[in-house]
Amino acid sequence: HVVEGITLYQRPYHERRAADSRPTAASPTSRPAAPAVAVARPVGHGPARPVDPAPKAAFADPRALLDEARALADTGRLDEALARCRSALARDRQLPLGYGLLATIAEARGDLEGACHALGRAAYLEPRDPLTQFRLGLLEWRRGRTVKARVRLRAATALLDGLPDERLLDGPEGLTVARVRSIATTLLV
Repeated sequence: HVVEGITLYQRPYHERRAADSRPTAASPTSRPAAPAVAVARPVGHGPARPVDPAPKAAFADPRALLDEARALADTGRLDEALARCRSALARDRQLPLGYGLLATIAEARGDLEGACHALGRAAYLEPRDPLTQFRLGLLEWRRGRTVKARVRLRAATALLDGLPDERLLDGPEGLTVARVRSIATTLLV
């Protein structure tokens, strides 16, 4: 994703899903913690994956529907991806990752307002996720809403305080803390 001449990348969805399956330390019966919503990579430019156009019974699981939605989006089938993503969120409205994907799809379709709305839902579910705040700031900036953009970018940088600069925020292909700080600082000047 290119913003203000800066290229941002997102770890492939299937790698984030694997991280999502780890049990939490709070309780052996608690739900796995969802990974942070990442800065989106361009939809339709990833490696092509075969996608069965008809949902199967196994896709009743919201996370499986999100996997299929990502695969559809990666092949440029945005309308189908949007439908699968919405279906997953209808089954479980507590999936920040689902709202992040919904935002990515909306943005790829040119719907910046829809993308902001979806990321707003993700931010509500995970208010301490710096990447969600950062993405919201970038989207608001693109929409010309600089006051809201600055609020989100400041929130993102505040959430990064105390984290080491070299820490990756979203896996091996993700942004480092230093890079997110640098981009946010540049836009806040």
